[in-house]
Amino acid sequence: MPLQSGGQLGSPGNRGGITKMGGQGLSNGLIQGGKTRMVDLGGPVSIAAGSPANHFSSDGIGKSSADTSSVSPVPYVFNGSSRGRKCTAVEKVAERQQRRMIKNRESAARYQARKQHMEKTGCKVGDNFIKAVNCNRKMGGGYVRGEGIVVCSDQVKIQDDVNQVVIHELIHAYDECRASNLDWTNCAHHACSEIRAGHLSGDCHYKREFLRGFMKIRGHEQDCVRRRVMKSVIANPFCSETAAKDAMEAVWDVCYNDTKPFDRAP
Repeated sequence: MPLQSGGQLGSPGNRGGITKMGGQGLSNGLIQGGKTRMVDLGGPVSIAAGSPANHFSSDGIGKSSADTSSVSPVPYVFNGSSRGRKCTAVEKVAERQQRRMIKNRESAARYQARKQHMEKTGCKVGDNFIKAVNCNRKMGGGYVRGEGIVVCSDQVKIQDDVNQVVIHELIHAYDECRASNLDWTNCAHHACSEIRAGHLSGDCHYKREFLRGFMKIRGHEQDCVRRRVMKSVIANPFCSETAAKDAMEAVWDVCYNDTKPFDRAP
């Protein structure tokens, strides 16, 4: 659920309504008039210190048995680097290391392919689109609306986890770009983007599920996507558990089968 920098959400008291999307998922369900906006997704990150985004957790993709999920795209309140106190020497080293990992990610074929797909559809990815930040909370990173992807240098320590955070959040950034009426306070819109990000990013690859402690083989991928979508949407203060489940079920078929900007799920 993105905000503009410095923006505030309204009251999270309304945790209900679902807008059922038809057509071709986010492609037709959210884009008004079928037009794609040209959006520059680079630029500096500045995040409102008082934002109710405090209610959200974010992308935490690790190799432990814990099942951490992405709740995106939210302008998370990074109380460390945005910028309430000075970073320690250790934190500065961690940020430098992660900036190197981000550069490695940006040069990787998988990232470049997704970036090219996005830019072909009019979603320009700026040079400063992915940033390393000391988040001071247990999260892997997130997408900041209109500004880019943040990867938490104090939480994500290995290259593979950096890669996964970036790929997941790229799907959210793409959805934000192509759908002019995308509303992250709408449970169905949020669920749709989470379904797509979970399905298209590789979050639910069998090896990742095994490392999380989920051993099911047949049908594991859809079960994983559903589980992680529910965790994400429930964390949205505008969505109760019932509303999150209803929203996910209402848009599942359309959004799971919407593989844009790819011809099929990678």
